[in-house]
Amino acid sequence: MVDRPNVIGNPNLSDPEPARWFNTRAFVMPPFGTFGNAGRNIVEGPGFSSVDVSAIKNTLLREGLNVQFRAEIFNLLDRPNFKLPDHALASPSFGSILSAGTPRRVQFGLKLIF
Repeated sequence: MVDRPNVIGNPNLSDPEPARWFNTRAFVMPPFGTFGNAGRNIVEGPGFSSVDVSAIKNTLLREGLNVQFRAEIFNLLDRPNFKLPDHALASPSFGSILSAGTPRRVQFGLKLIF
C-alpha cells in the first residue's frame, strides 16, 4: 500500500460529486522505494450539517410522581452527510464516496419520575 502518492496536477474539482469527489488524475504511484510528494489535507472532504430538535412535556400525576414524554428528531432536514472518499490509489473506487451517515431519525421516550 502506498501511503502518499505523487501529485502531478490540481487535485481539487470546482464541482465535486459523490462519484468523483476530487481529480483522481492528479495522483500517480511514486517509484518503488520512494515516498510520494502529496502533502496532508490537500483535498477537503464533504462537510457535516445536522439540525436536531426535541420536545419535552412534563405532566404531574400526583405529588412526587411525574411522567415525562420526549420526542426527538435527529437530522430534521434529512440532509445527506457523506463519509470521506476512498483514498486508496490502487482501488477501483479511488476518489468516490461510497457511504453516508444516518438519515433522519425520530425517537420517542416515556419516563416515570418519582
